[in-house]
Amino acid sequence: MPAHSRFVPRGVIPAVLLPFDDELAIDEASYRAHLLAVAATEGLAAVTVNAHSTEVASCSFEEQRRVLDIALDTIGDRLPLVNGVWADGSLEAARIARMASQAGASALLVFPPAPFTMGQTAGMALAHFKRIADACDLPIIVFQYPLSTGQGYPAETLLRLAQEVPTIAAIKDWAGNVPQHEMHIRVLQNLPPARARAHHPQRLAAELAGAGLQRAFIRQRQRDRGFAGAAVRRRASRRSGRSAAAQ
Repeated sequence: MPAHSRFVPRGVIPAVLLPFDDELAIDEASYRAHLLAVAATEGLAAVTVNAHSTEVASCSFEEQRRVLDIALDTIGDRLPLVNGVWADGSLEAARIARMASQAGASALLVFPPAPFTMGQTAGMALAHFKRIADACDLPIIVFQYPLSTGQGYPAETLLRLAQEVPTIAAIKDWAGNVPQHEMHIRVLQNLPPARARAHHPQRLAAELAGAGLQRAFIRQRQRDRGFAGAAVRRRASRRSGRSAAAQ
């Protein structure tokens, strides 16, 4: 059982880096130092390993297990650890999920299989996630890609995943565009009212995911306004500079 067995994915959950030595083996000393530095940051809800920034695509199964083991040994007593599930096949994904659960991870971040770039159906996505959910009972974070990549899940698929896979607890929204963010919020928050939660825990999970998405959406809009304000300030500065030069 993980040290943080009641962890619910929410809040700030950064993914850490993974250093290598000159022989392209994991630089364990540097990795531990990096984990300690990240964990010292106030306000974190958890830390993610075996993700993009942790070079999961370049690591073997054994290396992924070592990455998780080192993180658990170094900061596992302080923070929950989310382990990425990067696999093109459902059987391998289930194997990684089982390993992470047995090692002591508190949740899974499930990447979409690369073959989905060639086309996917809701049935394919459901079969993939159900295979993972059958392997362990850890909360699952769905890694949502832009729809344009072919690996993103359409609204109908997301809804079915939330309804049919009870351990799905959140979405990592990597959509990269406001309309898709808004679609996620509207689809997931327009589910049956809260009184149905006691009988349908998967709906509660979907609503929790939607609430998290709304916060992320608001933060994105705030960042967009900040970028727009910065652009206005730059334009004003340039105009002021031209005016001064003309004088």
